[in-house]
Amino acid sequence: MLSYTEFPQNRYGIHVRLVDEGDAEFIVMLRTDSRLGKYISSTDNDVDKQKNWIKAYKSREIAGLEYYFIFEKPLGNRLGVSRIYNIAESTFETGSWVFKRDAPFGAAFLGDIICHEIAFELFPDKVNIHDIKKDNFGVNKYAEEFHPILISETDDQRRFKNTKENYTLYKDQYLKKLLPLVERFDRK
Repeated sequence: MLSYTEFPQNRYGIHVRLVDEGDAEFIVMLRTDSRLGKYISSTDNDVDKQKNWIKAYKSREIAGLEYYFIFEKPLGNRLGVSRIYNIAESTFETGSWVFKRDAPFGAAFLGDIICHEIAFELFPDKVNIHDIKKDNFGVNKYAEEFHPILISETDDQRRFKNTKENYTLYKDQYLKKLLPLVERFDRK
């Protein structure tokens, strides 16, 4: 089983590592951008507050309760973030997925896939839960590529679940379509 100490890593040409206090300003910039932060919980435009949140998060990370990732390409050029959290006996959640506007084509999708791969490596017998705002049409369409099961729905939000086996099957199919496009971008 993978552990939190096995970072940083490189997958699909993207460097992934755990968040540290030095990422606070980048995270605040992403989360307070009106377009990027539209579908995630709000964050104060306060770097010191974010640093304090990260300090508290690091103890949850060490305890195996939460993982917050930074994605970079090339090394040092931060592109985005994603998290694994609300880890319970039979489930975990993924979210807080946000990438900067000028990230290379496909980077956000690969970041999400990497986050899910890591989550299922850490918790192979648990079910992934994730929420998507109904009016976030692009993310809903993307999520449907992995054939999750709709478990609840409100006026503004949909809640899904997915198993490792099901996610992996559809992830491999999705990557066959995505990776050639990413490689063409990288050659330009």
